[in-house]
Amino acid sequence: MDEDALTFVFLVTSVALFITGVVWQGLWSLLFSMTISGNIFCETIGVAGLVLSFVGAFVLLYFALICLAYIFIFAVIFGIPAYLIYLAIGLEYSIVLAVVIAATVLIYLMEIHAVKVEHYTITLNLHRRYVIKR
Repeated sequence: MDEDALTFVFLVTSVALFITGVVWQGLWSLLFSMTISGNIFCETIGVAGLVLSFVGAFVLLYFALICLAYIFIFAVIFGIPAYLIYLAIGLEYSIVLAVVIAATVLIYLMEIHAVKVEHYTITLNLHRRYVIKR
């Protein structure tokens, strides 16, 4: 296993531990009691669990902030022009315009993915090559 895989496993485990602590609140008291138990093995597990869950909380907070940034960016890119179009032409015509744009985009995407051109190159000798498209 390389470093990236271990980092990924650590982050996934930390998020899973934090979510488990949120769902089952007894986990926090268990980890705190293990931390102050006096047994070095239990203290180590308690501290590691608390640190792991705090890292999971920060990972979830980071992803939440990234999602909010994306929501804000898409609202600025699409929301403001849509609102201005709504103000300019009214609700009925803006809905019709949105349906026409959506249908155009869907047809365009279907046409792009429906046509697949395959290139085959046949080499007869060093100076003769045929390209077959279908």
